[in-house]
Amino acid sequence: SRWRSESMGGALHASVMSASSACRRRQQQKPGAASKRVTASASSRAEGKLPSVEQIRDTWLQAAQEEDAAAAGWCARLCEGLRGAEAFSDCDGLEAFLSIAMGQSIKTGSGGLMVALAQALMTDMTEFKVAIFETLAAAAHWPSLKGRVAGSGVLGVVTATLLAPRHPPAVKALMTRLCGLLAVDAPEAARLGDPRRAEEFAKIRGQLIASGALKAIATMAGPGSEAVVATAAAGAIALLAGKDGDTTVRAELAEAAAVPSLLRRLCGAPPPSSSDAAAASSSSDAAAGGDGAEVEVREGGEASNALAAAAADKDGEEETD
Repeated sequence: SRWRSESMGGALHASVMSASSACRRRQQQKPGAASKRVTASASSRAEGKLPSVEQIRDTWLQAAQEEDAAAAGWCARLCEGLRGAEAFSDCDGLEAFLSIAMGQSIKTGSGGLMVALAQALMTDMTEFKVAIFETLAAAAHWPSLKGRVAGSGVLGVVTATLLAPRHPPAVKALMTRLCGLLAVDAPEAARLGDPRRAEEFAKIRGQLIASGALKAIATMAGPGSEAVVATAAAGAIALLAGKDGDTTVRAELAEAAAVPSLLRRLCGAPPPSSSDAAAASSSSDAAAGGDGAEVEVREGGEASNALAAAAADKDGEEETD
């Protein structure tokens, strides 16, 4: 099925209305239950039990309707386990969180992809939104859910947030981790050899290159970045350059001097001067048969590129099955 940005609001509304009706019925039967949703669910998880469908639905609904960071964070922790992630998806929580990440708001009844992109560039990310993206990252770890998250079109918001200079290291690290997760299929799924699925992930990697995010990730792995950002960048590079990546993305990483950045980080060397960077770029291009053009990373311009690329693709994103 095709994930179009204009349908995201309707999908979120339908999910919330359905969940709200069930929630109201239970509240009428058990007064005061709403205020104990997260506490009761947390207690179940502490005992090693999977929370009930009703508890999961009530918690994500509380997160979505009230923009409750604690409830959304609980959903993120739930999705760290396969059974929890699939239960969260089965009760429409994943669909709702994808809609919220794409700019929809239950409180205002408005929003959309362009709103999400503008917010990524011009406003700080709230704790609630951070928890939403943490949930998506946890769900995308699992092969059964990775295609759904990757094919939703949320990568445009992720790259715009990554490339916007205003965001703190923790947010940039989260977005970097998501780039790696969304652009590379799970090994278990890749081994099945589905050509259509492989093509869709190749397209997602192409978007990562076109937005400038791949070059930014290579730079973030270097000694000039905070440790949390460099760690996330190294993990994303390992995924993208691995066997489930492709030659195109590996060539782009080589051109962006990803390996030298990692080595400088490990050796504790200072960032190279502009002349050293130009020489390294020329050497890399010569080895790859390129034209020797110097690679430049400009965060503000790349953020604009990410916004433009995501806007152009917003009607063409397709869920990978």
